[in-house]
Amino acid sequence: MTFVNDTSRSPRAQVRPIAIERVELEGFVRRYQDLMKSTSLALQYEYLESSGRIDNFRKAIGSIEGDFTGWFFNDSDIYKWIEAASYSLAYNEDSEIRTRIDSLITLIESVQKKSEGGYVNTYFTGKRASEKWKDLKS
Repeated sequence: MTFVNDTSRSPRAQVRPIAIERVELEGFVRRYQDLMKSTSLALQYEYLESSGRIDNFRKAIGSIEGDFTGWFFNDSDIYKWIEAASYSLAYNEDSEIRTRIDSLITLIESVQKKSEGGYVNTYFTGKRASEKWKDLKS
């Protein structure tokens, strides 16, 4: 069973979680879930590709040439897409979505293995590698 946040062992727990696989939504919410799976996830993935966000990971491991593109926080869009896509798989298996998730996770893992100390932020690779700890303010 998979729980988003299992608080059942807390002495203050008043509500008991159920496995996400047992949740069945209908009506308005279900229509939007289906729309997200059938349309939004694919469009968002295309944008991750066309905007260079996925390429930033490829650049970080050296599988393609070039400098980082976009804002320093662009990696987070990849993680948000993986989260949304994973939730969609909880109620409806889709081999294409699963393949894309697995491919992105493999890419992230490759960046982590290549980075010093497992730090993953593609903005701080290549020319900017020495800058990653320079702007720490308390």
